[in-house]
Amino acid sequence: MRLILATLVALTAFVVAFLSGALDLQAHDFVAIYAAARLVALGRGSEILDPNAILQMEHAAEPARDLLLPWVHPPAVALVLAPLGALPIVPAFAVMTLVGTSALAIAAYRLAPLVAAAQRHRLYPFALLAPPSTIALTQGQTTPEVLLLVSSAVGARPFVAGLLLGLTAIRPQTLPLFGIAAIGDRARLAGFATGVAIIAFLSLLVVGPGGAGTYTTQLLTAGSWAATGEFIGAVLVLRGPRRIEQAAVWSLLASPHTLLHDGVLAYPAIAACARSTRRVVVLVGAGVATALLHQWGAPVGPFYVAGVAIFTSVAVARDRATNAAGRTGGG
Repeated sequence: MRLILATLVALTAFVVAFLSGALDLQAHDFVAIYAAARLVALGRGSEILDPNAILQMEHAAEPARDLLLPWVHPPAVALVLAPLGALPIVPAFAVMTLVGTSALAIAAYRLAPLVAAAQRHRLYPFALLAPPSTIALTQGQTTPEVLLLVSSAVGARPFVAGLLLGLTAIRPQTLPLFGIAAIGDRARLAGFATGVAIIAFLSLLVVGPGGAGTYTTQLLTAGSWAATGEFIGAVLVLRGPRRIEQAAVWSLLASPHTLLHDGVLAYPAIAACARSTRRVVVLVGAGVATALLHQWGAPVGPFYVAGVAIFTSVAVARDRATNAAGRTGGG
């Protein structure tokens, strides 16, 4: 019965996102993702960093599209998504939405051990249908896949955890703090370096040394002003009780380019402190309200994210103290 309900929730998320996106596809981020994937599929991967080539391909896919959305992901992402570029754009969007919905569902399953058993049925619909999830799916974005990598790293063996965190380089603006989370264990650091190296190597195959240098320069320029935020986040992640979960949520505040759909990265931290019905109601209710207000123009998102990060640290520390007191009392 639970499997049937979970499947219905996922199916609802898929249908809502696909219909919302397909009705006005030219207005969504997926057009740029599709344009880059199609260039790679046509053997023109070296052109994905050329704004003119991206705009021409966007316009060819969606003639109503007249506003350039440049390619900002590592070229490796376009290579992985190249099979979508071989499809017409609407079927390609359907596949991307299906993959994103599956990623969110699997991520929720992976995060379930962090959640009190009685609260899991409340958080699962939130993970699939909350505004950040719906927006990520409607836009055809890669954040659900990043969440899947992060959630799969939680509780994994050190090298595998590091590898998965390194692969989050597919969305580099949130990568630095995941590197900080890998510090302290050689195997985890080696895995992280391996994951980043895989993304770098695949990117090199797509755009060549010159293109890789151009992309790196663009990336460093875009992220230079976030150094202060990264430093503060790094200190808090290193001192925090749950490094991966905290790195995910603090990366939203430290990133130079955070959008509403990036909010799915707060889910691991929310799961980590979902110990009671009251906590869940507060976190979910405030999260939905914040997302809607932020979408309507009120810049309240960072305050909610900071609150989740702080609340997670306090809640986990309190749980540890309670468990320690229980063991002492039992002894």
